Amino acid sequence: RRQSGSAITYYQYSADGLLVQTTHVIDGRLQEARLYGYHKAGLATILTVSDGQSNLRTFGMLKDHAYYAYSDAEGGQLFTTFAKGRTIGEYWIGEQKQEKLSVTTYEDGAYSILRKRGDEEILQQYDASGLLVSSKYPSYLVEYRYNENRVLIEERTIEAGGKMTSKKYEEGKLVESTEEAGGRVVQSTRYNEDGSSVQTLYTEGRRYADVTYAVDGKRVLSITYY
Repeated sequence: RRQSGSAITYYQYSADGLLVQTTHVIDGRLQEARLYGYHKAGLATILTVSDGQSNLRTFGMLKDHAYYAYSDAEGGQLFTTFAKGRTIGEYWIGEQKQEKLSVTTYEDGAYSILRKRGDEEILQQYDASGLLVSSKYPSYLVEYRYNENRVLIEERTIEAGGKMTSKKYEEGKLVESTEEAGGRVVQSTRYNEDGSSVQTLYTEGRRYADVTYAVDGKRVLSITYY
């Protein structure tokens, strides 16, 4: 026990010397109680009760993954740490998780995350350096390419019907986008540094017009036909 004025903290230990409970009282009234649980590897849980509220913290290892979870009446969060220090967080409100995660790791250090939100599933693939390389949604797939500095340079979206949209970036800024359908270019857009853009339209794969838009993206400044 430890006392400071009217505040007293009591410590309870198991027969093998492990701390199993701390109780903090002031003027004889409970302020906070903590109960500690253990597994073979060490501390596993801490349950805290104070002023009619409670929260639970959980620690442990699952295969080669370390995890930490915190939950209370408002919701919770779960952090899982993988090889090379990568950490993934899950959050939820109340008792129901908004999203369920399933993580698969590979021998080369790459990993994938399957996210389930209701009936929707999203599969995200990461390479060995932790970069997101693809996101597969129910009706489309997004692929990502990076330069040697780990900066995104291209994003391609492939829809189930065969439509493909490509976006290219330079120094983090979108500079060009292209839409294709049936293997043919439908339109492409170049984005200028001043905020204006030039949209090129195609028919049967052949360019037939350039439309220049103002910074607001709506006002047409010029149209050139070919």
